[in-house]
Amino acid sequence: TPCSPVTSDTVSLNVNQDIVIGVQPTSDTLCEGSDKTFTVSATGAIGTYHWYKVGSPDIALTNGGKVYGALSSELTITNISSSDAGDYYLFITSIGPCPNVYSDTATLTVVVPTAICQDITVQLDASGNANIVAADIDNGSNAPACGIASLTVSPNSFTCAELGDNTVTLTITDNNGNTDFC
Repeated sequence: TPCSPVTSDTVSLNVNQDIVIGVQPTSDTLCEGSDKTFTVSATGAIGTYHWYKVGSPDIALTNGGKVYGALSSELTITNISSSDAGDYYLFITSIGPCPNVYSDTATLTVVVPTAICQDITVQLDASGNANIVAADIDNGSNAPACGIASLTVSPNSFTCAELGDNTVTLTITDNNGNTDFC
């Protein structure tokens, strides 16, 4: 007898691929008040993303305040401060039996300006006056990653009434408005 045709149901086959991170987060040195964005690019059977800050124990970040993207491939921390300095990584869960993965750790270093002073001796002129500028007492003040917006000294003028030791203040301001003094 001849065979009769049989029709079967359509079947889907879903093949999950292991997660592969193509772009890792990068470390950075920034001044207080800056914004930092960490980015990871991954392919494969991605389920969820979650950013962590290394600690004891590690801190699972949440969105809110100055943290955005804690559950995405891109984490932004706005208006960074010294408390934001540290190591960050992304944990990616997979769909199905594929293994979960961790990104490399990226370090955020937060810097502030540093005022460095030196003692000087000034001579009064024939009229009994002397003036100084910030550069006279500056001894290598710096603002890494931000740049120096200004150096000021106060007081900056002296007369016979101020003979002897005087206290002056050098103030450094970086391009983000952060200050230090000596």
